[in-house]
Amino acid sequence: MCKKIVLSAVAALLITAANLNLCCSVLVNGREVPGFYSPTRADILSGIAYEAACELLPDTPELPLVQRRYSLSLHAPENDGAALTANPHWQGSSLPLERIALAAVKDNDTALSRFASRSVHFLCLDPTGTGARTVGGAVESTDVPTAAMQYLGFNLSRTPLNDTAVRRAMSGVIDRGTLVSSLLSGHGTAAQLPIAPQDADYPKTYEYRTTAEEYAAALETAGVTAARPRSLTLLVNEENAFKRAVAESLCAQLTTAALTVTVRELPWGEYAAALEAGSFDLYLGEVRLTADWDAGALLDAGGALNYGGFASEQLSGLNDAFLLGGNASAERYVKGFAEETPFAPLLFKSKTVLTPSGLVDGMTPTASDPFYGFADWRFHLSGSES
Repeated sequence: MCKKIVLSAVAALLITAANLNLCCSVLVNGREVPGFYSPTRADILSGIAYEAACELLPDTPELPLVQRRYSLSLHAPENDGAALTANPHWQGSSLPLERIALAAVKDNDTALSRFASRSVHFLCLDPTGTGARTVGGAVESTDVPTAAMQYLGFNLSRTPLNDTAVRRAMSGVIDRGTLVSSLLSGHGTAAQLPIAPQDADYPKTYEYRTTAEEYAAALETAGVTAARPRSLTLLVNEENAFKRAVAESLCAQLTTAALTVTVRELPWGEYAAALEAGSFDLYLGEVRLTADWDAGALLDAGGALNYGGFASEQLSGLNDAFLLGGNASAERYVKGFAEETPFAPLLFKSKTVLTPSGLVDGMTPTASDPFYGFADWRFHLSGSES
């Protein structure tokens, strides 16, 4: 139950009158619930609010009382709102705050405005998401790796993308480091394999580079030459400026004297419909993988995100074996993946946690929990905040 709710793009802590307030958007079974909520809102069930509280300070309802750091009250006094209060039966180390009020903000812009005015002191955001904003002033930022993978998708019914050697050469010729450093301002980690590089199972030895000459040779073998040129389009949703920039860079990197690759920008609805209909050559995609890096939805025949029509029982079997664990199975999987290249991973995105300078020490956010290790955080509140 608890894992069905995760904190989404914006989570802000408001510290006023010795209270810590939380505003957050939530995902329910992977779907974003529109708006920003508090547990007292009529359109959020109390059970969902309880699970959201568990995700904030990951102490599940199944834990014994003495192991729960905070308790959730949905029946707080009038005008005081719902809150997490320190559990007097907690037997661990002392907690940094006695009370965490659960509050709501109207939208992302409101949260950013409150952060800028220092009425919000904690902001977890996607710095390269659609409609991303910058925050100035005396701010400390921490980038947190996520499982959100951006990748180049191939339509295997189109020539020359039906040629494995061409797909492999395309993946190898892409300069992923430049995509991250120049276009995403460093908010991500380059990755050629469908496992985040920070993971212990990431076998970097299977990364490879393709020279321009090797790329041209692969195209020529597939029948694409200066005498027989071809054109491809790369589909991207137009709402995200960062993705548009990445798509433009990919087109420039993949274009040769024999092959021209151009961007086709579409609104999200039309972009999604084109993928479902197979009306594309290449596309820039993004998917949040599970913690075990299961890419089955992208590479299994009939997978929900397998828009390109890739099918390989061998690679699907290697993926299944990898999910069972073990370094050997991980190496076999990425070796098989690199050989067939059903899609080309580009990078794993990062979220950014922002706090005013000097406010918090000991903060250790993670991709799955921006509030990881909260009991060990140390707050330095000014007189108006304490």
